[in-house]
Order: sequence, then C-alpha cells, then structure tokens
Amino acid sequence: MPKILGQAGTSLADVYDVAGSIAGIETLRSEEVAPVHDMGQTIFSERLSGDIRNVTTGAIAQNTNWDLILSGAPVTPTRILGVMVFTDVVARVGHVTLSLRTDVAAQEQEVPLFAWDSTIGATVLIRTEAFGTVADRDCLINVPGVATLPSLLIGEAQPVPVADIAFRGDTNGFGAGTVTISAVILRAFSQVEGLSSFGLPIPGW
Repeated sequence: MPKILGQAGTSLADVYDVAGSIAGIETLRSEEVAPVHDMGQTIFSERLSGDIRNVTTGAIAQNTNWDLILSGAPVTPTRILGVMVFTDVVARVGHVTLSLRTDVAAQEQEVPLFAWDSTIGATVLIRTEAFGTVADRDCLINVPGVATLPSLLIGEAQPVPVADIAFRGDTNGFGAGTVTISAVILRAFSQVEGLSSFGLPIPGW
C-alpha cells in the first residue's frame, strides 16, 4: 500500500499554481492520483545561488612567483561556470595557472581550469568592472586544450573534498615598476545554510 506524505499548508498547487492540481486526502489512492512527484529539481531551483569570487596578486615586481589559494567554497558541490584572468600590463606577465585543488593531507593535487603562457598566449582588451572599478583591462585567453570549464568543486562537507582554487604564476623580467594579475570566478551552488539535510541532487547543468 503506498504511503502518502504531505506538509500542512503546502501543495503542488502552491508551487506551480496549476488549476485543478489540489486533490483531497480521501482521493489520494494510487489508482486515482499518482502520489509520486520528484521534488528534487524543484527544491534545487529554490536553493540555487551563485557568486563571483576574485583573487589578485596585488602589485608585484619582476621575476616574482605567486602562489595564492582561494578557499571558502560552499559545503555542497559547486559548479565553476566561468573564469576571467586579466592584468594591467600584459607584457610583464610570464605564466598564469588557475586550478582546482584538494588540500587533503599528503594528497594535495591540482587540476588546471585555466592556463596562459606568454610565449603563445593571446589577449583581448575588454572593459569590465572588477573590485568596484570599471576600466579597460587586458584579458588573458586560455591556452587551447588546457581548459576544463565548466568544472565542479566538491564541497568541504563531502567525504573527500576538492574545495580550493589555486592561483599561481610568475612575472617576466621588466626592470622597474610592478604588475597586477587578477582572476574572477563565477560559481553556482545549492544554498544549504540552515537546512538539516544536504541531500539535494546534483543537476546536469
């Protein structure tokens, strides 16, 4: 015999506003009304959130390596939908890599999301807002064959997380002055703060 579960004051009609979708409890038998509805997609759509994270080297000198770790990913699986890496003086940049990273002790590994090499890398001048300032910026174009976007972060609440992003690279020898390299990352995830269960399905996005 099928079990009928419900929540007082809530129905599919409230969710979808479909005329005639309210059925009295006395009619909820499997042969009259199918008491099965996959709420996974509905719940996920209600919880869907996103953000744009950024990380920057600040002003650094010539012949300098940088190794920055962006942590603080959501506890649930997180989709990396896009990245942009830009600089104020492209001729001063040597190499850039943006990677997914696991910080599990003795198993630290990285997989590149983005890579750029000054010997073969291309750029395009774009006008965009970053860190609250709108300006023309040299946007680095990912080396073909290296990109793995879109990709997936495995949240800290999972049994084995892959929750960090590493931003690494080096600058060329250019004498006096400095250069700044920055990256922005578009993420989408299920917002589970305050919920007692993280059992939402991973969508096919």
